[in-house]
Amino acid sequence: DDRSVGAIVMTGAGRAFCAGADMELTFKSRIEGRDPGEDTAGGQGGMPAGLDWVRLVRESKPLVAAVNGAAVGIGLTMILPFDVIVASEKARFGMLFIKVGLVPELASTHFLVERVGFGKASEMCLSGRLYGGAEAAACGLADRLVEPEKLL
Repeated sequence: DDRSVGAIVMTGAGRAFCAGADMELTFKSRIEGRDPGEDTAGGQGGMPAGLDWVRLVRESKPLVAAVNGAAVGIGLTMILPFDVIVASEKARFGMLFIKVGLVPELASTHFLVERVGFGKASEMCLSGRLYGGAEAAACGLADRLVEPEKLL
């Protein structure tokens, strides 16, 4: 509600935007026979603990993802409904769930289809391959492609 904030820009630190959830931590409860709905130490479904993703998307200022590095799994899922995705030439995007026997989570297939269309979304989910920044911009996954040093 801060009127001095015009938009929220989310970016990663280091070499990745977000390289996905810690699968061991995410599934630890289930593996140990506990109720995963009651034990979400790593955040729900691998989302950062304390981040109310639904509220952020529904009620916030315009959201911009500045991606310089890997945005895979939950790292891609959480930015699909953002208003703008800016990718550097070094960005890598992927729906890698199929490689570990999972289906995409948190309505990511809905938002992915909105961004890239049904055919490309199907390809991305079923191939499990990485898409570079230029390819992401060409298919509509990223809204803009920039040189890495000009990302922020």
